[in-house]
Amino acid sequence: MEAGWFTQPLLLEQAPWDFSGMLQYGVQLCHRVAQLEILHCLLTSCTKSKLQDVTKETGKLNHQRTKSPRKLTVNKETKVKTFTNKMKILLIIFVLILWTEALADQSPGPGPEYADVVFLVDSSDHLGTKSFPFVKTFINKMINSLPIEADKYRVALAQYSDKLHSEFHLSTFKGRNPMLNHLKKNFQFLGGSLQIGKALQEAHRTYFSAPTNGRDRKQFPPILVVLASAESEDDVEEASKALQKDGVKIISVGVQEASEEDLKAMATSHFHFNLRTVRDLSTFSQNMTQIIKEVTKYKEGAVDADMQVPFPISCQKDSLADLLFLVDESLGTRQNLRHLQAFLENITSSVDVKENCMRLGLMSYSDSAKTISFLKSSTTQSEFQQQIKKLSIQVGKSNAGAAIEQMRREGFSESHGSRRAQGVPQIAVLVTHRPSDDEVHHAALNLRLEDVTVFALSIQGANNTQLEEIVSYPPEQTISMLKSYADLETYSTKFLKKLQSEVWSQISTYAEERNLDKTGCMDTKEADIHFLIDGSTSIREEQFEQIKKFMLEVTEMFSIGPDKVRVGVVQFSDKMRVEFSITDYSNDIDLRKAILNIQQLTGDTHTGEALDFILPRIKNGMKDRMNQVPCYLIVLTDGKSQYSVVEPAKRVRAEQITVHAIGIGEANKKELQEIAGKEERVSFGQNFDALKSIKNEVVRGICTEKDPKR
Repeated sequence: MEAGWFTQPLLLEQAPWDFSGMLQYGVQLCHRVAQLEILHCLLTSCTKSKLQDVTKETGKLNHQRTKSPRKLTVNKETKVKTFTNKMKILLIIFVLILWTEALADQSPGPGPEYADVVFLVDSSDHLGTKSFPFVKTFINKMINSLPIEADKYRVALAQYSDKLHSEFHLSTFKGRNPMLNHLKKNFQFLGGSLQIGKALQEAHRTYFSAPTNGRDRKQFPPILVVLASAESEDDVEEASKALQKDGVKIISVGVQEASEEDLKAMATSHFHFNLRTVRDLSTFSQNMTQIIKEVTKYKEGAVDADMQVPFPISCQKDSLADLLFLVDESLGTRQNLRHLQAFLENITSSVDVKENCMRLGLMSYSDSAKTISFLKSSTTQSEFQQQIKKLSIQVGKSNAGAAIEQMRREGFSESHGSRRAQGVPQIAVLVTHRPSDDEVHHAALNLRLEDVTVFALSIQGANNTQLEEIVSYPPEQTISMLKSYADLETYSTKFLKKLQSEVWSQISTYAEERNLDKTGCMDTKEADIHFLIDGSTSIREEQFEQIKKFMLEVTEMFSIGPDKVRVGVVQFSDKMRVEFSITDYSNDIDLRKAILNIQQLTGDTHTGEALDFILPRIKNGMKDRMNQVPCYLIVLTDGKSQYSVVEPAKRVRAEQITVHAIGIGEANKKELQEIAGKEERVSFGQNFDALKSIKNEVVRGICTEKDPKR
C-alpha cells in the first residue's frame, strides 16, 4: 500500500471537465473505493483469506490503471470486483451530478431578480413621534417602487423598540394596495427603548424560520432592511451573524444618532448606510430600490462589475470630495496649536487623499486670511500633513467674513483645484473659538450659493448665533460645540463620520438630480401645481431671486402643457397678486419667462388671507380639466402670519389639494404644519440657500406620491 494513500487529496476542482475526462476521474474514485474496502476489512477483523482476496483485486486495479488506456478486465466471480464495478457506475453518476452543480454555481448568469424583503423599522423614543412620519413615508415609497407580485417581490413589515411588533407577513398581502391601506390605517408609533439585537432575534424567528411557501431561496433570497436611529442598548452582532448564517442578507440604514459600529456589525458586506437626518430618507428611498437589487444578486466574496457605486472604484468609501479647512490662528497657546494640528492629522490619515479622490486644502486667518495649501497642491496624505506643520500662532482681529469670501474666490476656484463642475462635493470646515469682528452673513451666503457645504467647529467662546448664519442647513447637524481645543483630537472620529455621511448624501443626491434632469417626473403625466409665494419686506432682493430660482427648478422637472402639468403663481404680502393663472402658459419657455419677470411686492405677511385668496382660483382651474388630476399647492414663506392659518388651510385641503409648506428663517414651524396638515409635507431651512435641498424633497414627493393623502 502506498505511503499516505488515504490522506492524498482528491479535489473536485482538479477534475477534467470533458466527458472522457469525467470517466477517467470516476475510475480514479473507484480505485479509492477499493482501497477503502481494504481499510474496512482491517477495521472489521475479517479473515486472512478475505483480506488477501481484497488486496489481490486492488493490486489488479492498480496494474490496469498504470497501463495505456484499454478496456478494464472484469472478473465477475470476484465479490470485490463486482462491488467495485457497481460503485464505479454510482460514482460516475455522482461526479456527473456534482459537475453539473459546480458548473451551475460557477456560471456567470444574471442571478436572482427578486427577493423576499422584510423592513424592520425603528419606532423607539430615540426616533420620536415627530420623525416617525418620515419613516412612514419612506416605507410608502419603497412599497410603491418595488414590483410586488406573487412571482416577484414579497414584502413584510415590522417595527420595533424594546419589542417587535409585526405589521404584516410576506404572505399576508399579494399586492401593494392592501399594504398601503394598512400603512394608512394601522401603522402607528410604538415608543420605548431601543433594543436592536432583541428585534433581530424576534425577526429571525418570525419571518425567516418558517417555510417559504414554495419559493426557492436561491431564486428569491431573503433580505432584511433594518432602520435604526441611535446606538442599540443591547448587542447586535450575535443576532446578525445568526441571520446571515441562515442565508439572510442584511441592509442597515442609520438616521439621526445611529451607531456606525452597529450598522457595520449588522450589514452584509458594504450594505450599510448612515444618513444625516431622518428627512434624508425621502431622497434615499430612490437609491434604496437599486440597493435592494444589488444585494439580491450579491454573493459573498464576489465582485460585481455592474454594481453601481456613486464614486470611483479606486477611491475608498466616502472619500470623494474637495475639503477645505479654514482655521483661526489666534490660538493663544502652543498647546492649542498642537491640539488643532493633531485633529487635522487624524482627519487626513482617515481619508483617501488622491488627486481623483479626496482633495484637501488649508487656510488660516486672523486680521487677514492666507492660503497654506490649495486643493490641488497636496495629492497624498504625507504631503498635506507637511502643510499642517506650517500653521503658527498669530495675533489680531477675527475677520472671518473676509476669510470666507477669500475662500470662496480662491480656495474653491477651479484654477486652484475645485471639481465643483464635475459634481464632486465641496465642503468647508471653519474652526474658531471667538466671535467674528466683521460681517459674515453675505460672505457665507455667497459661499453656500456656490454649492459649498459649510461645517463649523465651535470652541467655547465662539458666537453660535454668528455660526448659524455661516453654516449650512440644518445648523444642529453642521455646528459641533466643544469646550476646548483639547477636545478636538478625541472628537475627530465622530466628526469624520459627519463628513463621510455628508459626502455620501451629496453624491447620492447628485446622482438622483442627474437622473431627474434626464427623465423629469415620468410618473406625473398630469397635475396642477400652484405656488403661493411670500413677497413681504423681510425678504431681501437676492433672497426673492432664490425663490424664483426655486420655482424654475421645480417646474423644469415636469412636462408643461394644457393636458399635462400646468403651473400658476400667486404672490402675497399684506396685498395679493395673481402673477399668472394655471391656464396662462402652455409651454415651458413662456412659463420660464413669466417666472423670471415676477417683481417683489413688499409689505407684511398675511399667509392666512393669502390661502383664502388662492382657493377660488385653484377651484376655477380644476373646472378646466376634462377629468380630475392631482392638485398641489406649494406655500413658501419666511415669517409668521399676522392672521391665523388654521381654518383657511383646512378649507384648502378639504378640496383635495395636497399642500407642501416651506418655511425659511423666521417662519413658524407649528404654523407650517397647520398649513400642510402633515409633518412630512413641511420643509424648513435656516437660510434661503436651503431651498436647493428642499426642492429635491418637494419634487420627489410630487413625483412618487401615487395616492396623495390630504
